[in-house]
Amino acid sequence: MVQTVIVSLICLLTFLLWKRKKRKERYEKYKRAVLLLGIMELMGLMLSLQQWYESGWGFSGRLAREDMGQGSYREELELSSSVYSGSLEVEVEDKWPDQKEAEKKIKDAIAEIDATFLAENESLDQIYRDVQISEVYQDGQVEADWSFDDYTYVSADGKLKTEELEEDTLVGASVLLSCGPYQEIYDFSFCLCPSPADSKEGLLRQIQKSIRDQSRESGDIVLPEEVAGIALHWKKAGNGDGALLSVLGLLVCFLLPYGDRKERERQRAKIRRERKKDYPLVVDELALFLSAGITLPEAARKMTEAYEKRKKRTGKVQAGFELWKFFSYEMREGVQEGEAIAHMGMRSELKEYKKLALLLEQNRRQGSEKLVQQLEEENLLAYEMRKNQARKAGEEASVKLLFPMLGMLGIVIAILLLPAMMTMGSL
Repeated sequence: MVQTVIVSLICLLTFLLWKRKKRKERYEKYKRAVLLLGIMELMGLMLSLQQWYESGWGFSGRLAREDMGQGSYREELELSSSVYSGSLEVEVEDKWPDQKEAEKKIKDAIAEIDATFLAENESLDQIYRDVQISEVYQDGQVEADWSFDDYTYVSADGKLKTEELEEDTLVGASVLLSCGPYQEIYDFSFCLCPSPADSKEGLLRQIQKSIRDQSRESGDIVLPEEVAGIALHWKKAGNGDGALLSVLGLLVCFLLPYGDRKERERQRAKIRRERKKDYPLVVDELALFLSAGITLPEAARKMTEAYEKRKKRTGKVQAGFELWKFFSYEMREGVQEGEAIAHMGMRSELKEYKKLALLLEQNRRQGSEKLVQQLEEENLLAYEMRKNQARKAGEEASVKLLFPMLGMLGIVIAILLLPAMMTMGSL
């Protein structure tokens, strides 16, 4: 405790000296932090001094007990003597009442038992539903130990077992009530009765009895049409399959458009990935044709023809060349070259093709002197991008393979451990 006070004083003095020596403008900058630090150090010092006083000068050698029912607590103390000096933990138990107060608490507990024992029953002379018993009363200040003279139809927790009960049965109950060191026994009796037919429990009990009483030699069970003057009407409970199918149909109607939209989005994302993958090849082939002195429309036509032959031979569809083929067809059908280039950039949905469209349009307007060089530079960037894509795809594939590998590891461990476990079990 002394160390805590010393540390708090050192921190507070350091704060005051720092505040005094710092220039005003720097203090204003950190004003909120400085004030917060000062307040916390001051509160820490006050708390330390209070604890120091309570543990030393202000400690009278008395430990206050908690009220009855609140439980005990432990207090860590420091002991000094000629024999032993050190820490000692003392358990402080809750307070016990005097005899008069205990008698009153027990009397109130008996009244609480009378008020709560019946639960949903109407009187002690006709008990056919579970009764309510508790181990403590009066907010935990009175402990109760219950016992019954017959546990055939009632359990220790107050649950009734009256399925086989055919006639009224008197059961005695005894409760040992304890309030501190004072005890008193409270005895009373209650009558267990078969559930009346006009109650849910009684009706179901008599129906089950009527069914059990039928001969098992008969091939069928005849359901009773009347029990204790109460007409019964039977029908099989439906399993709700039709309603479930209708709900599922309604759910499918709402989910189908969502699924179609998700599928279209997935297909569009797949096409964008394939176009991005084909972009270096498109730029490379375009630069090759343009460097040979061929015009853009003619280069687009030759690239399209080469792609069609390649697709016919391999059966592989390349999304990037499909986009270029559409661009070539537009120019063949009379669309202006500038419009076709703009359409190609917008249709691609990728910044790479939009950049290519921008290069083609700029060189169409300003001349194509530097177009081949720009395409070669773009081709280098595109191949670098393709390498990054391949590296990323490899990393994703390794992550996807991790889960099957973990599954295989679990199978291997099971194969190794199972024979050992079976051997140990047979010993």
